[in-house]
Amino acid sequence: MNKIDERMIFVVNNEKTPEDNDLLHLEWAVVSQLDGRKTVRQIAENLSLNSSEVEAIFQKLVSDELLVLVNKSEENNILNSNNICNLRSLYEN
Repeated sequence: MNKIDERMIFVVNNEKTPEDNDLLHLEWAVVSQLDGRKTVRQIAENLSLNSSEVEAIFQKLVSDELLVLVNKSEENNILNSNNICNLRSLYEN
C-alpha cells in the first residue's frame, strides 16, 4: 500500500485474527480503535501517536493483511451526501 492517508478508515479483516499475529502494544491499541468510522487521524489523536508511528503501525497491519480499507473520510469533501441533500432541498422549494 502507498502512504497511509490520515483520512483513511479501516476495519479489522474478518478473515484474519489479530491474536494470530505477534502485535506490539501500540498495534493492539490501534486495532482496538478500529470501528469503521474513525479515521487514521482520529485514532492517532486518541492514542497520541506521531506521524511516523502512525505510518509504521498502519503499514505493518496492512501488510499483515489485518486491516481492510473501508473508505476515505468525506469530512473534507465539499459535495458529500449531506451537502447534496441540502442543495436539492434548496432547489426543490
